[in-house]
Amino acid sequence: MKNIFFGEVFRRPAGARAAALSFAMIVLMSFGACSFAPATPAEQTTKGPTVILHSQKGDKDIAVEIADTPAEREVGLMHRKSLAGDSGMFFVFDEADTRNFWMKNTLIPLDMIFFGADYKVLNVAKRVPPCEADPCAVYSSMGPSRYVLEVNGGLSDEIGLKEGDKAELKI
Repeated sequence: MKNIFFGEVFRRPAGARAAALSFAMIVLMSFGACSFAPATPAEQTTKGPTVILHSQKGDKDIAVEIADTPAEREVGLMHRKSLAGDSGMFFVFDEADTRNFWMKNTLIPLDMIFFGADYKVLNVAKRVPPCEADPCAVYSSMGPSRYVLEVNGGLSDEIGLKEGDKAELKI
């Protein structure tokens, strides 16, 4: 390969091009490794809204999607084939009232945790199965509920969650 530098023609020594390309690749790879490093587990847990459940067995962080509009609440977790172990959907209502949920078009068993306006657990509908035929069963709060958390079925028993336990929402 010929290089022209200030009007003169220079020839690169054999192997110089390969060495230059190797050097360039190393530099690019080192920049890429620095700028595109994956998040650590600690960084991953701080992203997005989280509900922290305080139970007799300790605290459990649940990464949540928030459903706070009528359209979002209507769809909920319908048509989902799976739900990550420490995740769920947190339903937010404008006022505390008796809440009625069903499992129409929901494909996975869920625990429905009903909370009062003070984030205290009112009751838990445990291991609610998917609805297989109309009419679907209805699961209700045992008092005025402002928030409902849906998680994988069995999670509330796993962490020992009971009536009166508290939760907090971290945005």
